[in-house]
Amino acid sequence: MHLPSLKRLLLAVALAAPSAACAQPDCPKPVLRVLLDQGEVPAAGSALALRATLQVQADPACPTPARYAFGSAELTLVRRGRPVLPTRRTTQPQVDLRALAKACQPGDHLYIFIPYASLAVVAADGQQRPYRQLRRPQPGRSSIDLSTEESKGISFNWLLTKE
Repeated sequence: MHLPSLKRLLLAVALAAPSAACAQPDCPKPVLRVLLDQGEVPAAGSALALRATLQVQADPACPTPARYAFGSAELTLVRRGRPVLPTRRTTQPQVDLRALAKACQPGDHLYIFIPYASLAVVAADGQQRPYRQLRRPQPGRSSIDLSTEESKGISFNWLLTKE
């Protein structure tokens, strides 16, 4: 086999090798949306509903559409910057919020967070591959994690208003 044929063969093998799904450099991170019966929770907030659906979508600025799934999400009811109740975890997109409704007041926030480690890219055949960021913190630099929540996952901050 001469050199150009060998290069083409090696290139074909490298392109065919499976790998973890990686964030596209030209795509912003996925977006977490909260859906209610009447539609999406607006940026200005709304009253707490008894049930909601969490949906992760590709950012509209991403040129290539992608589908996402998550393994777990964290929900924290926050009042004046402090948790009102312990953080709850959900593994399903449909979330029952009745337990939070008893404790919430207008002006509270429901902070919903999905860590990147729990996020997956769903291929056309339905197979899920872990989502990972392109930039990783370098190990061994510090034993204290100084990265922000924003760099660890995606979130939605729902302002709770009166009925």
